[in-house]
Amino acid sequence: MANKKKIGPVPSYNDEAERAVIGAMLRFPNAYVDVLGSLTSDDIYPLNRANKLVFEAIEKLAQDRIPIDIKTTTDELIKMKAIEEVGGPEFLLELRDSSLGLANLEAHIKIVKDHSSLRNFISALQEVEKEFYEEKIDNISDFIGMGEEKIKNASKTRRIEDFIGAKELAERVSQSVETVRVASEDNVTGITTGYTRLNYLTHGFQKGELIIVAARPSVGKTALSLNMAYRASRNANVPVAFFSLEMNADLLAQRLAAAQSTVPLNAIQTGKLNDKQKAQLASGLKELSSTQLFVDFTASSSLMDIVAKSRKLYAEHPDLGLIVIDYLGKITTNQKWESRQLEVQHITGAIKDLARELQVPILLVSQLSRKVDERPNKRPMLSDLRESGMIEQEADVVMFIYRESYYKNQGVTSEKKKYNQMNEDERRSLAQEVNKREQDKELTFAEGVVPVEVNIAKNRNGQTGIAPLLFYMPYGRFDNPSHEYEEQMMRNINAEDE
Repeated sequence: MANKKKIGPVPSYNDEAERAVIGAMLRFPNAYVDVLGSLTSDDIYPLNRANKLVFEAIEKLAQDRIPIDIKTTTDELIKMKAIEEVGGPEFLLELRDSSLGLANLEAHIKIVKDHSSLRNFISALQEVEKEFYEEKIDNISDFIGMGEEKIKNASKTRRIEDFIGAKELAERVSQSVETVRVASEDNVTGITTGYTRLNYLTHGFQKGELIIVAARPSVGKTALSLNMAYRASRNANVPVAFFSLEMNADLLAQRLAAAQSTVPLNAIQTGKLNDKQKAQLASGLKELSSTQLFVDFTASSSLMDIVAKSRKLYAEHPDLGLIVIDYLGKITTNQKWESRQLEVQHITGAIKDLARELQVPILLVSQLSRKVDERPNKRPMLSDLRESGMIEQEADVVMFIYRESYYKNQGVTSEKKKYNQMNEDERRSLAQEVNKREQDKELTFAEGVVPVEVNIAKNRNGQTGIAPLLFYMPYGRFDNPSHEYEEQMMRNINAEDE
């Protein structure tokens, strides 16, 4: 295809409004505060060269805290070697006389800003068209995503809000208290996490938050995030999006069915169900089908795909309550980066921006680095987040999943490998220890039910702390423990930390 001509400035501007805005800054001592709080020199039409140069001179004076008037602006233009280009001090006098007073200033600022936004929007469309004709498109989805991102950025407007007075602040608090008062009995003001103590600590997942759920492999990250997505959709009765980047549709559906019906996953996969299990499964599937859970199974989705699909779902369901992405390590950008760390930094920043844009909490599953396994105390810390410290920086909430039995089983396996190298006394001692562990497990838990700690290590807007849960491994289901058992679990955790 033939090359297009180079994109130039789009002819959308209002010269009278630009002159009125600049003239007000030259005429009234404090007008620059309102103007520079909403506009920059980039908002002046580039082919209005004289207007743009004078605006740039005023920006420099304001930056240097020099009073703005005809004299100081003339001096600044002389420094810039632009006084002759703008037409001399006479042009500044013309601009000053163009001002229609402070009463009309806000309206003229809006006119200038609207034309600037329109120029940016049209330029973005032209850039997308130019790339379509001139660049090779390797991935259509990425190209569309890139286009959407350009248009979204072009549509952004710069505005600094006015101060809020104490009276309005007091009214906001009063309204907020009234809203909270009529909230659910468990004090959830956002989207429910699905679990009592997590709700107590967080008050639910709040609009615009980025929540990280992290753990080592096979500890239960996917299971917990899937449980949270389902419970949020069911209990809050809102649409929930779940991006499954490494699990296929059949397996994820089976795991959801097992968790909600309490029928073992193995039985569902083999089809060997007794009559009771068939009834339980039918009931669980009926409940599952009544929720508004939307699942995307695209393996290793690109960031642009996730953003575009989330926006599309939000447009179709403005009451979208939660987005879950499983998991960070599988997200790609289809760009070249110096390191994976920089790519992760870009990804987490973009996902946080998406949460703010849609005003929807996003739960992002992440993996912990191996260094957690090298410590005597295996409980995760914020420094264990894999690949980037930016994950912690961008996150509003960071949750770690810790399952002691995961490390106990590893320990027993390791000990058995060394068994043949031990003497008789060492073997006898090891056998006693292994037997004791197995006995304790059988006495304390039903088969396949293990205690899990969910540690809220960071909570930008709430409390930190530990929420004990029970993990029913055959079903992939997390549940609240009884109040008494939760207290015992907390005593055990506190005793270990002393």
